[in-house]
Amino acid sequence: MKETTIHPIKSTETKAHSLASLQELLGMDASNDECSYTDLHHNIVTLLQLHDTLQRKSDIDSRDIDRLMSYIDKLEHDINAVQHSLAWRVGYRVVTLAKKLLGRGSNKHAFEHMNQTFTIYHHWKKARG
Repeated sequence: MKETTIHPIKSTETKAHSLASLQELLGMDASNDECSYTDLHHNIVTLLQLHDTLQRKSDIDSRDIDRLMSYIDKLEHDINAVQHSLAWRVGYRVVTLAKKLLGRGSNKHAFEHMNQTFTIYHHWKKARG
């Protein structure tokens, strides 16, 4: 966890404003002039625990996103290998010719749709950093 330096508060007015802001942040009753150390300590501990929980969830989400990006990259590589293979190119031409002979129209090429999806993915990945 990152260490934070706490600077002393100079003026009485600033101290009162800072205490009110801290009380509001910690969910304490700002109208109550009595600020129990125990309540303050409990709320700070709770806030730190919530922060740690959110940080762990964020770390897990980040690892999951990285793993999914790796899967998408591998999938794109494999799809490109199939698309550029001799077997696929020959087979695709044979099927296209058969469709023309049977009078069926040619549907949008599946690889075009996948390539568009990968283009969108790469734009997102680049923007993500």
